[in-house]
Amino acid sequence: MLIVTTQSIPGYRVDAVLGVVVSVSVRDSMYSADGIVAHTSDKRAMASMGFDAEAEALDRIRAEVERRGGNALIDCRLDTDEILERFSKVTCYGTAVSVVPIPQGQDGATGQSSAEAANLR
Repeated sequence: MLIVTTQSIPGYRVDAVLGVVVSVSVRDSMYSADGIVAHTSDKRAMASMGFDAEAEALDRIRAEVERRGGNALIDCRLDTDEILERFSKVTCYGTAVSVVPIPQGQDGATGQSSAEAANLR
């Protein structure tokens, strides 16, 4: 699945817009994924929890795009917030779309899209 922060994907044509999709991941900033207490002074543990929350939000949004029949997410954004100084919230959102690669020789084709189009034949 293609996930981009841009409003279009070079070399791909949007066949269908499937709507806005949103995913949220909330983590207790006191505990790591394995249940071990993390101290706010442990920057490595805090960063790891942040990456885990972002990965979870992206996994959830991928599943929602696929559930809607899409194969790409455009204009993807990740926002983070703190709740009650204890919880971290990551919100991922964007537009679910169905895209098709533009074959070689057609206007807008790229090396990536041409190779993908050739593999679809």
